[in-house]
Amino acid sequence: MDTTKHIQLFAKLYLAATILYLVASFMLESRLPSGLQEYLNSEFERESTPIEDFIFLLLLPILVAHITAIFGLIKIKRWAKKLFFYSTSAAFVAGLFIGPYLAHSVSAILDSIALILLGIIIALLIFTQSAFNKALKAQPSAAGDAASGAP
Repeated sequence: MDTTKHIQLFAKLYLAATILYLVASFMLESRLPSGLQEYLNSEFERESTPIEDFIFLLLLPILVAHITAIFGLIKIKRWAKKLFFYSTSAAFVAGLFIGPYLAHSVSAILDSIALILLGIIIALLIFTQSAFNKALKAQPSAAGDAASGAP
């Protein structure tokens, strides 16, 4: 079964969930308790360390590549699969060096939904036949094997 349309759908849902997460994060920041708002304000006002600056500079091209890959998946471009894997892997590795982040519960739920959709996209790209993965041949069904007499 060709899953190209499913990959497109999940890429669109992933993009929408990510955008909703970003919008909700900014809109709901004022609804956080005052102690958490003070923490956020102190984090925004402090000077960044050289390591944080370096990670930020690394994340910019990764972010651009990831957004490009998402649109490539939506437009069914074969190069988008590799770019998606590379940018996602690089973002996860870079995320290990980023400090904790604070989010409203609604924002956190949207972020979790986006990560679930990301996992679905990765699984579909790796394990199913699609326009992005023509090398994966369709497996013959067990009924077809039994009818042909194959063991």
